Formats: sequence, structure tokens, C-alpha cells
Amino acid sequence: MARVLVGLTGSVSVYKAINVIRLLERKGHDVRVVLTPSVGKFLSPLLIKSLAKGEVYTDEDLWNAHGSLHIDLAKWADLLVIVPCTANTLSKLRYSLADNLLTLVCAAFKGPLVIAPAMHSEMWLNPEIQNIVDYLKENRNVFFSGPEKGELASGEVGCGRLLREDYILEDIEAVINGAPLKGVNVLVVYGRTEEPLDPVRVITNRSSGLMGFYLSKAVTELGGDLMQIVGETSIEPYGRGEVVRVRTSSEMLDAVKREVSNAKVLIMAAAVSDYAPVETSSEKLKKKETMIITLRETKDILREISPLKREDQIFVGFALESVDLEKYAKEKMEKKKVDIIVANYTNSMGSETISGFILDRNGNKDEFSNLRKEEFAHILLKKVAVFVK
Repeated sequence: MARVLVGLTGSVSVYKAINVIRLLERKGHDVRVVLTPSVGKFLSPLLIKSLAKGEVYTDEDLWNAHGSLHIDLAKWADLLVIVPCTANTLSKLRYSLADNLLTLVCAAFKGPLVIAPAMHSEMWLNPEIQNIVDYLKENRNVFFSGPEKGELASGEVGCGRLLREDYILEDIEAVINGAPLKGVNVLVVYGRTEEPLDPVRVITNRSSGLMGFYLSKAVTELGGDLMQIVGETSIEPYGRGEVVRVRTSSEMLDAVKREVSNAKVLIMAAAVSDYAPVETSSEKLKKKETMIITLRETKDILREISPLKREDQIFVGFALESVDLEKYAKEKMEKKKVDIIVANYTNSMGSETISGFILDRNGNKDEFSNLRKEEFAHILLKKVAVFVK
């Protein structure tokens, strides 16, 4: 776990920072908080002190401290987070202005800094502010979390709204984890496909899409740039990154062909229908005692796109079988030219856990049993990160 120093500045969205602090505490991190003087115009320091488990500091503590409080805090923290960060504080960081406890700590701090901006879109899109953002990214070991587009305090809609608290947490976790996928475009394909028999009936499977959801979440928590192609799911798709929705196997294949060239890593976790009806009725089929449906084999997506794979790309596949799992996994790995394959048993479908093993192109085999899918997603993505390097 990490020692995280959270700085709060005077923004109307400062109340949301309380949720970020609590989420960090639930993760087990040691959290301390520093308030700028303008925070008191929105929230009482006493209220914040009553809600945070760790120490909460104000400028008053700076002047009353015996010694150098700002240096002590800068040395204590593994990571510094400013949420929300105003245009005023951003400008101070650019020029190392230090006129309050938080900016004094920033001037002395040597580690990574996560900034979650919040301001009106006219301010965020100001060329001077954007120049500051670019400078801090390139020269000061600063990571930006948001902002996002949405309704602003003024009632207008624009880019400048504070990012969702759980997404800010994910970005903080990415920095704590060392951001091993920073700058890597990862395309995650998941969900089940549906092949229509008529306007109301389909051929499909029991996949929930949960594994893909956690894989997508893990991409952001490890600092990657996420793209998603999502079929039908029993849960809402993961909310960050571009999401392309598809329904049938042919729609999914077309989408993957369009997007794969933009990805450094492809993770094919979708449960694609192996068969589709030869004929689809435009009207609802009438109920009969027996009905004969002729099926055709659908195209194998990984096999179809393998000729498009570049030398610098990493392809990850999944093999779901009930018997002879290792045999079929090795065959799929060879035929589909994937670098890593996850072999898992059929009882993983629709479940919160997964059992099986990971095979990679170097012949390594890593077994796992009844792992929570969220935990497994991090294990797999960290292995992918090693291959990317």
C-alpha cells in the first residue's frame, strides 16, 4: 500500500474529493490531506477532518508547526494527488509558485503527481492552460485524470467537469502500480454474440461479459489507453474509453478489422457464436411441435485477423473447453497465432471466478484456480505488459 497525500483546492466540486479520499482509504492506502485556504469557502475544514481518517492540514498548521511541515509531508508521501485542481493552482505548479502549504509541498515533492482538474470549459480550453498541461506532462512527472465532458456548475455542458471519483481512483492506482501499460493502446473485445432466427429469437450463449469488464478496468488501472468492442452483456460495459457495440459475430469481425490496426494489444475475450442460422425469418416463426433449423459455421475472428497482425502487436486469446483443455488451447494458439492464450473451463462462464491456466509463446504455463475475475484480470494484464516491453 502507498502513502498518498491528497491536496484539495477551492472548486465547487471539492465535495467529491471526500469520496476519493474514502476510496483510497478502503484500498488500504495511508492518506493525509492538505487544504488550500480557498477550500474553506466551500467546505468547513472541521467537516473534512471529521470524515478523513488521516491527518488534515491547513495553512494554519504550516505557521504553527515546529520545523518544516511542507518538507516533512513532501518526504512522507509516495504519491501526491490534487483533486480537484483549479486553473489557479495549475498555473502555480507551472512556475513553482509556493504561497500556501499545498504549493510549498509541490515545490519540494520529487515523486509522481496526479492532477484531477475541475473548471469551466472556457478555462480548461484556454490555450495558456493547455500549454501548462503539456509542460507538466512532459517535464514534471505529472499524470492528468480527466477532466470529462458533462454538465458544469454553470448549467452549461462542456469539457472541464471533474472526472468520476472511481475513475480518479483507477488513475491513482495506475500510477501506484508504475503504469506498466502507459502509452499502450489496448483493444478489449468481449461479450457474447447473438445470431437471429427471427425478430425475437436468437442463438447465443451464457457469457455475462464480466471477464471483459474487469479486463477493461485493469487496462486503465495499469495506465493503458483503452478501446472496447462489446457484444451483448448481462452487465453494463465498462464506462471508460471508446465503446463500439455490436450484436452478431459478423458485426464483431468487421469492428475488429476496423480497429485492430490502432491497437498495440488485442485481447479477444468475446464468446462468439460458433454457428448461425442459414436463413433468418423476417417474421416471428410460429410455434410447432418440432422445427428443423439448419446452421452454418461462423467465421473465426482471431483466425480471420491473424494475417493483419504486425510484428509489434500482441494478441491474447481465450480457450473455453470442458475436456482436453491444454490440447485444444495449444492447437488454438498455433492456428490463430496468438502470443498468450487463457485456457479456462466451462464453469467459468457466467461466474465470478475463473480456473485454468495461461500459456504464452515462450512455452510458459501459469495455472490458477477459483480466482476472482477482477484479480485474474490484473495478473493477465501484467503478463501482457512484460511482452509489450
